[in-house]
Amino acid sequence: MFADVYVEVSSDSNLSRKFLNERETFEKQNQSQIEEESQVNSDLEDFFSPQELAEAFEAAKDSKPGEDKITVPMIRHLSKAAK
Repeated sequence: MFADVYVEVSSDSNLSRKFLNERETFEKQNQSQIEEESQVNSDLEDFFSPQELAEAFEAAKDSKPGEDKITVPMIRHLSKAAK
């Protein structure tokens, strides 16, 4: 559900032709800096283990649910199969 909404909302089809052209120009002018920052941020794209995910949820503070109405305690109480 979340992934589908994210894909839809972040799609280039939602952007104006003018913006797309300006983005393309910016990316060409700043290509080396973008590539350098992409290398730095590549850790954010690494896979994580189920243990790392479990530790993150254990350490997370209880907060208000998002649009999906799922809370941190709900996730903590999922069965292993559901996680």
